[in-house]
Amino acid sequence: NRSISIDQNVRMFFKQNWAYKVSVVARDVTKLREAELRVAESEFLFRTLAENAPVGIFQADASGKCIYVNKRWCKLSALTETQIMTDGWMSAVSPEFHQPILVEWEKALAANRQMDMEVKWINPQIGYETWVNTSCIALRDDKRNVTGFLATAIDITALKQAQQQLAESEKLYRLLATNSKDLITLYRADDNATRVFISPSVKEILGYTPEELIGKSPFDIIVEEDAKRMQTEIHPQTLSGRPAAVEYRIRRKDGTIIWLESNSHPFFDTDGKMMGFQTSARDITQRKEFEQELIFAKEKAEEATKTKSQFLSMMSHEIRTPMNAIIGLSNLLLGDNPRQDQTDSL
Repeated sequence: NRSISIDQNVRMFFKQNWAYKVSVVARDVTKLREAELRVAESEFLFRTLAENAPVGIFQADASGKCIYVNKRWCKLSALTETQIMTDGWMSAVSPEFHQPILVEWEKALAANRQMDMEVKWINPQIGYETWVNTSCIALRDDKRNVTGFLATAIDITALKQAQQQLAESEKLYRLLATNSKDLITLYRADDNATRVFISPSVKEILGYTPEELIGKSPFDIIVEEDAKRMQTEIHPQTLSGRPAAVEYRIRRKDGTIIWLESNSHPFFDTDGKMMGFQTSARDITQRKEFEQELIFAKEKAEEATKTKSQFLSMMSHEIRTPMNAIIGLSNLLLGDNPRQDQTDSL
C-alpha cells in the first residue's frame, strides 16, 4: 500500500492517423522526490527564519550583486528590496566607511576568516544615522573558490549612544578630577581600600605621582594612630555603603605630616552591588593650626581671667580691712561732739 513517485517517458506510434503502439519507459524517482521535498522544506524553513530574524541577513554572489535580503536588513538600511538588488548594499553605508569596509573584507578573504566591523549607515532619505555591527563570511565551493558571501547586520545604535554618553561622562569626570584642587580618589570595596584612581593634585598635596600610589592602600601613609581609628571605625562604615566624613593626619613624601579632611561616597553597579567608593579630600593643616592657636589663646584667656579674679579678690580683702578701721574711727570721732571745723574734716 506504499505510494511511490514515477518518472516516465511515453512515445506513441501512429499509422494512418491512429495509434497502433505505445512505448513507455518508467523509473522510480521516490528517493529523488523525497530529497527534493527535504530541500524545499529546508529552504522554506530558512526563509521563514531569515524573514523573522532580529538581525539583517544579506546574500550576494561572487560579483557582489545581491541575490537575497531579508526584511530586517531593508528596515535597517531604509532601502527597499528592489533598491538593494539594483543599487547594492553599499548605498546604505556612510561614505566614510566605503573604503575601510572593502579593505577589511579583502583582509578577511586573504586570511580565510570572518569579517566583523562596526559600520555607520545613513538613511538616504532623512540622513538618520544607524550604527550596525556587520559580520561577513565567504561562501566557497568544494574547490575553495569564492561563490559569494553572506552578511549579517545587528543594530547597535543604542549601544553606541550609551558608549558615547559614558565616554563623555568619564571625560567630564576626569576633567573635573584633573583640575580640582581637592584630592579625588577611587577605591575598591576591599579590606585594604586599594586605590584604582587618584587625581593629579596628589603631586601638589602629598608630593607623590599618581602612579606611585595607585594599587596601594591609603593606610600605609596615614599616621598610625589615625590609621587604626579609620580601619576600626570609618572603613567598616564605608564598606557598608554609607557615606563617611573624617579628619586624619597623613605623611607627605618628604616626611612632613599634614591634616586632610575627607568625604567618602560609595558607587554601585547596575545590579546594586557596591563596586567601591570615591573620596574627596582637602588639606586642612592651616585650619588645624589656627584651631590649635585658638585653643591656646582660649586657655591663656581663661588663665588671665582666673588670675584677674584672684587679684581682685585679694585686693578687695586688702582694701576692705583698713577702710573698715578708717570708717570705724571716723564714726567714733563724729559721735564725740567735735567742733564745726573738725566735723567738716571728718
